[in-house]
Amino acid sequence: MEQKYPLLHRIGKILTAAADGVTAIARKVEAVPGKAPEMLALIIYAAAHLGMALAHEPFFDEAEAWQIARSVSLKTLFLETTHYEGHPPLWHLIPNAACKGGGALRAVTDACESGVYGSGCAAMLRTGVSGGWRFFWRLRSASSG
Repeated sequence: MEQKYPLLHRIGKILTAAADGVTAIARKVEAVPGKAPEMLALIIYAAAHLGMALAHEPFFDEAEAWQIARSVSLKTLFLETTHYEGHPPLWHLIPNAACKGGGALRAVTDACESGVYGSGCAAMLRTGVSGGWRFFWRLRSASSG
């Protein structure tokens, strides 16, 4: 089978090596006392998000949600508009206040993304990043064993 799909097996070996590397890092991180590993992970995550946010351009579905949130009333949003949309009303309700206040598309999408990612960072810091590493390590151990 390896001769038939050599690229697939090579990718599998690379992913297995990466998972082993993450497991080794996770064990080292869990050995460090205090919240230093969690804070470092939070800083790295926030820096990565900032870099992605600066390079992000809104997709058509984000622009459409902004346009709908800006143009319709709440009654129309819940009772009429979303029946023809592929997204639930909450998708349009989140940017509604910023759009009604005259917020530009880029500012509104960046604010919504930062709120979601900021909540994720806070949840990671509150629950502990090492808990996530432990879950990944258990998942890896269960699949290889």
